[in-house]
Amino acid sequence: MVQLPIPVRIWLEDESGSADVQEAVKSLLAAQGFAVVRAYPAQQGSWRRSFVFRLRRAGSSEEMRRRFEKIERGIELQLLAKNQAQVDRAQGDAVAKLLVALEASPTALVQIGSVLIVKIDGVPLVRNLTQSEIAMLDRDPSLLDNPRSVLCALSDAAAVPEGPEAGQLAKLKSRDPRPEAG
Repeated sequence: MVQLPIPVRIWLEDESGSADVQEAVKSLLAAQGFAVVRAYPAQQGSWRRSFVFRLRRAGSSEEMRRRFEKIERGIELQLLAKNQAQVDRAQGDAVAKLLVALEASPTALVQIGSVLIVKIDGVPLVRNLTQSEIAMLDRDPSLLDNPRSVLCALSDAAAVPEGPEAGQLAKLKSRDPRPEAG
């Protein structure tokens, strides 16, 4: 059984409404059995705060994946079909509280493990991150300081192939196309 830490990052344009968003995120994760194990101090300017959550009891990585799928599904259902009967009441309430808390901010970003919620000009977008995208955000957390920037960085990263073809592409790009001087 594992108790892997789950990174949670919140970025808001300003501090107004930050308490509501924090509580909504905590409530959403608590509904799935997660608890805060570390909360970092909020950063001023725009408003950003990070947390680390873990399952309250040990569980398998498969169980964690299922729980994140439930969170992602709950967010999608709230955004796309608010009245769909299949939304679990506690899950649906928690997701709805998060989206209501985000209404006050026209531009926001919330990362809960592999689930990314980005709101730009009042329009929310939910995206499931791959492991390589999560690693990229972990390497450069400054990308999370601007919702537009993080979407551009993720889009650029998706355009770059990984694996053996990436090495071949790099070799092709490094070749000088000019003919050799003779």
